[in-house]
Formats: sequence, C-alpha cells, structure tokens
Amino acid sequence: MSGRAKAVASVFAAILVVGVVVVVVAVVRTPKSEGTAQAQRTITTTTLATTTTSRLLPPRPRDVDVSGLDPCKALTDEQEKELQYNRGWQSPPIADVDGITGAPNCAYGSAPREFGSLISFVTNANVDVWLTDPEYKTDLPPTKTTVSGFPALQITVPRSAPLPDKCTILVDVHDGQYINVFSSRLAGGGVTGSAAYCQEAKKVAAMVLENAENR
Repeated sequence: MSGRAKAVASVFAAILVVGVVVVVVAVVRTPKSEGTAQAQRTITTTTLATTTTSRLLPPRPRDVDVSGLDPCKALTDEQEKELQYNRGWQSPPIADVDGITGAPNCAYGSAPREFGSLISFVTNANVDVWLTDPEYKTDLPPTKTTVSGFPALQITVPRSAPLPDKCTILVDVHDGQYINVFSSRLAGGGVTGSAAYCQEAKKVAAMVLENAENR
C-alpha cells in the first residue's frame, strides 16, 4: 500500500525436549538353595519425563499484556508533542493494518521534523520468530538490544538499500506478544543513516511500553 511502512515484527523459538517414560523390567535369578525354590526379584526402573525450554532472548523483567490496545492511542498528547508528532504539526495518527502480521498499526509523523513512526501491537506471534522463521528473513540479521530493561530486536537494512534511512525495534513484552515500532525518514529530507532512526524507534517504543504498563 502506498505510503505504508513495512512493519517488522517475532516466536519464542523454543526447543522442547521431552523425556519418554521408560519402564525397564529385569529378572534377576538368585542361586538355588538346598530345599528352596528359585527366587525371583524384579527391579523396575523409571525415567521421569523432563521438559527443557530454550529461549533465544533474555528473560523479560515482567509480562505486559498489550492485547486489545489501540496503536493510534499508543502515545499520549504530551508524548506526541515531545516527539513533534502532535496534530499541530501535521495530522492525526493514521490507522492501517500490517500486511505481514495482520496487526492493526498506526502512523505518526511530523513533516517539519522529517521523522515518522509506525506503531503496532502484535499479539499472534512471539518476537523471536524474526530469528527463526524464513518467512521473516531480513536483509541484515536482527541484533539483540533492550528497551527499558525488556529484551528487544533491532532491524536495519544495508546502506546500499534503496531506502536505508529506517529502523525497526521489536520489544518482547509477553508470550505471543510484542511491540513493533518502525521509524523512518519522511520524504523530502531528514537525517541519513539508520542510527538516528534506531534511536527514535527505541525512544518511541519506551514510551509505548510505559503507557501499556499503566493502562
């Protein structure tokens, strides 16, 4: 869709190892004693089932449920003003639906500042699907980072890409849920390179996370 930023969104790719309960029965024959019948002794050994789960990201400090949240209300008026995304600069946040995850998203931007961000709450996948699922393969591998103490992934594109001035931050907040913030340069100007947009996306993600915790 024209003017739409491609959201970067991910599964706790966990390796589940289940031990099978095994019962081994061994018959041990004792030597015959004079005037006694052969004795038998049965030994039963049981191996208990065990479950081991491996995470690809560090543990979350706590869970934050973002289900049912409106991405167009992800920022307060004060935060929009601080980011210069407020209505006085351009227009109200624009609602849409992400083409990859199907999650509702919302575009915020400020033409004078030449920055824009796309916010979505993904509630149908774990964040580390971006590390394991070929369907989510990116030009550059995601790098691990943190936002307000929560594990997160940072995704950029090669400098040689047609539109390199952008960055996505994915924050692991709950099993099957993450916050997706994509920041980019608006058409017509702005800072070049991904560093400024990663900084922007992290700042926005921290605000969104704080608001989600306080809802």
